[in-house]
Amino acid sequence: MAKKFKRLVVFDNIILTNEQSERLKNCAEETIFYPHTTDSKIVKERIKDAEAVINCWTVLDENSLKESKIKYIGNWGHWWKHRVVLSEKRLNELGIHLDYIPNYGTDAVAEVVWAGILALSKNLEKWHKDTETGKWTFENIKKGEKKINIEDVSEQLISDKSLGIVGFGRIGHKVAQIGKNGFGMKVYFNSR
Repeated sequence: MAKKFKRLVVFDNIILTNEQSERLKNCAEETIFYPHTTDSKIVKERIKDAEAVINCWTVLDENSLKESKIKYIGNWGHWWKHRVVLSEKRLNELGIHLDYIPNYGTDAVAEVVWAGILALSKNLEKWHKDTETGKWTFENIKKGEKKINIEDVSEQLISDKSLGIVGFGRIGHKVAQIGKNGFGMKVYFNSR
């Protein structure tokens, strides 16, 4: 199988499975992996002989791409404009094709948001500490070793509650979906 590029540079120590790494290596005669850098001179030096680059956090700007052979940029994220600071028009003028992942992280971030909402509403940090120290409130109440203090057992059910979301982009929309469909919440949002 013919390699698509002579040299491919991959920045940012992206988390890849062995299979994904091998697939990237099969895209080029030479594939080089570099850690993240904020030094534009280092970026320029590392990509000067490459035809393709994949980045996540390392910034590619006009200066770093100037005099390079880059014809392809693959951005490992959805908001590429923070990391490839050229307009799509300018990239086209330079003959550079850009790919990115439009929904990168949407589900993962929404799940982390819900982990936080559930942890707060269920007072999980306290329950975890109590369990580790053998002071689990309900067990101590059951044994008669502890008097009931409502602050020790309070938790909030989120079913049928209202959820307010500021910003209704991809992630806000996904958080709203989970709240509405998963917990029967009323969802309110504010967005530009």
